[in-house]
Amino acid sequence: MDFISRDLLKTVYQDDLFHNVYPELQFMAPFNNLYKEYGDEELSSKLCWYVCMYADPKSALYLLPPDVRKKELDENFLEEDSDEYPELLTAIEQYPDICMSPIQRSFKIWKDKLDERDELVKSNPYTMDNVEVMDKLVTSADKVYAIFKKAEQAYLKEISDTSVWGGGEESLSEKGEI
Repeated sequence: MDFISRDLLKTVYQDDLFHNVYPELQFMAPFNNLYKEYGDEELSSKLCWYVCMYADPKSALYLLPPDVRKKELDENFLEEDSDEYPELLTAIEQYPDICMSPIQRSFKIWKDKLDERDELVKSNPYTMDNVEVMDKLVTSADKVYAIFKKAEQAYLKEISDTSVWGGGEESLSEKGEI
């Protein structure tokens, strides 16, 4: 099941308990696992919001490299090291299958792979031993980015769709047109 029309990040308020805003998700993995493991509603709620902000491409933080994204969320949202919560990583890994459409998952996969590719290029200086491999990485970049661009266009088209929860359509005022 995915929540294509449901924008989980639309109502992120640190004071709103995730389980009150999205009560049905407390019965679904990965969110129910966090709720069971960290029964304290405030803590489990904060961890669920963390998952959404870290894993969802609609999050402004998603543009950051994964290590920077984690650091920002740890310091400025969770206010502690997320490594203290091992279930959090599992929840982040499960998030796309539960809360994203196939197009959104495809875009996320390509974005993640480009991050990995960029890190590989960045962390490996040109040497006589790897010059051919590095040249191939550089010269193939256009093809890789063209494929990513197609995934991105499909993703942007889907998220700009005006359908809302229940299959309805937004009014002109909801679209900001009046």
